[in-house]
Amino acid sequence: MALQDRALGPTALLIAIVGLPAAAAAQESRLAELGARAQGGDAQALLDLGIAQRRAGHFDDAAATLRRAMHARRGGWPEAQYELARVFFDEGDYRAAKTVCGALLSATKRGPLGHNCMGQTFLVWRRSSPAAAEFDQTLAVEPQNAIALYGKAEGHRMLSQVAEAEAGYRQAIGAAPNEYLPHLGLGLLLSDSDRTEDASASFRRAAELAPDEPEPHYRLGKSLGRGQDAIASLSRAIEIRPGWAEAQMELGAALLGCGRGQDAAARFQEAIRLAANMGGAHEGLGLALFSVGGQDEVAEASLKRALELVPNLPRAVFTLAEIQARTSRVDEAVETFRQAADLMRADPLPLVRAGEILRDRGRNTVAIGFFQRALAIDANLARAHVALGDIYWNMQDWPHARSSYEAASRGRLSSQDAARVRERLARLRQL
Repeated sequence: MALQDRALGPTALLIAIVGLPAAAAAQESRLAELGARAQGGDAQALLDLGIAQRRAGHFDDAAATLRRAMHARRGGWPEAQYELARVFFDEGDYRAAKTVCGALLSATKRGPLGHNCMGQTFLVWRRSSPAAAEFDQTLAVEPQNAIALYGKAEGHRMLSQVAEAEAGYRQAIGAAPNEYLPHLGLGLLLSDSDRTEDASASFRRAAELAPDEPEPHYRLGKSLGRGQDAIASLSRAIEIRPGWAEAQMELGAALLGCGRGQDAAARFQEAIRLAANMGGAHEGLGLALFSVGGQDEVAEASLKRALELVPNLPRAVFTLAEIQARTSRVDEAVETFRQAADLMRADPLPLVRAGEILRDRGRNTVAIGFFQRALAIDANLARAHVALGDIYWNMQDWPHARSSYEAASRGRLSSQDAARVRERLARLRQL
């Protein structure tokens, strides 16, 4: 399998993707089974196949199959026409969706299904006012039409009208509790409002109601962030739609968060194979390879590629500095930690790491400056106080050593540092 050498530089990756996961193979097997059923031209079988192809992300195949389904049933088939429009909704193709929904609007004699279709088309184009006008046409005839209520709520969310959007989603859920889209939309709204637990509950409900749709599982996994539930949800999204680069990247992040660096690296590699210019995937690959160890050259190339695509990624810059430190490029590492500190202004760790590297090489004066800058961010940072105490101890500057160790003793220390601080303070009191 070809790896992304062009994206990662000339060094070949030292780990390999074993191939598409078994879940992806299962999805292709399912599509093959549905394809076999549809070979006779049965309209329902073609519809089922087209829906499955859309869910799998095979959009061109889905569009072709759904057109065959429409032609297989004489007199038109609005439901199949609407499913064809959903292909273009998923793709974000406004023009194609508008063509299909315009035809559906005529075919249904300007009925609710046609207006809902056109309304969703305008949402794809991010035009909330004309979308609302279409949904209002449906609601004038069917006041409890859940898709129209959901569509209007989507328009409010698009305009950051949080209260109106939440009320609209809940009204849609009340009208049709088993329709997954309002739960999904509510989850997105709650996520944008930093109501993470409530968002996860909404995504979970959407995933329960639509187990074969990939987006609810993706959104649930992303909202959970890490842990086995996140991994399971993102894996399910990829099982349904193996070629979804963003889902592959999020699964990599969840795996990395659980300490599974090797598995994470494989997911990030797959994301890069699918979308070579995703900065987050290159960053994730670099972080994963760094966590695994022994692959500093490739990890560094990945992080540098990430920063070419998306400058000023804090974790990428910080980890690049750690690689430089680990490979004895002291001046480069200190400068890169300085850059990380500029990006992570509320976090003293880059300053502490720069100070530790300089201290370990006897460059105490500059190291003291970094530790003092770190303490300006967090005056109780025991790690910095210990480091300063050690420097002053070695310099035989007993008053400063004593004050630093006393400050360190009031913070959280490792057992080894705590023992050394106690021992040195006892000796300093005897001076």
